Amino acid sequence: MVLLRMRVLAPDRVVLDENVRSLVAPAWDGRVGVYPRHAPFLAILDAGPLVFVSEDGEERRISIDGGVLKVADGKATALADGASDPAGPPATAPPTAPPAAPTARTAGDRS
Repeated sequence: MVLLRMRVLAPDRVVLDENVRSLVAPAWDGRVGVYPRHAPFLAILDAGPLVFVSEDGEERRISIDGGVLKVADGKATALADGASDPAGPPATAPPTAPPAAPTARTAGDRS
């Protein structure tokens, strides 16, 4: 099986350096999927989850605070402004209730 070498680097440490089957990164203009033998490119990353499938088929995620992604020569390197440690499944968070909408003020409300 052909794999992609993925590295996630934060300013203070190497967060991840391993072979993966695929990854989906939060680019500033939408999500970008990367597979082995992908064409070279650069992308500006937005804050969000970087989801990847490990060599053993486990879907995992790293939360990043933005940065840059470089894909070339069978490697994907994310230079992140900040990142969490890799987490195992599930790669989707359980649904949460949306925040309560603010209440409308009335004409006599002075708060």
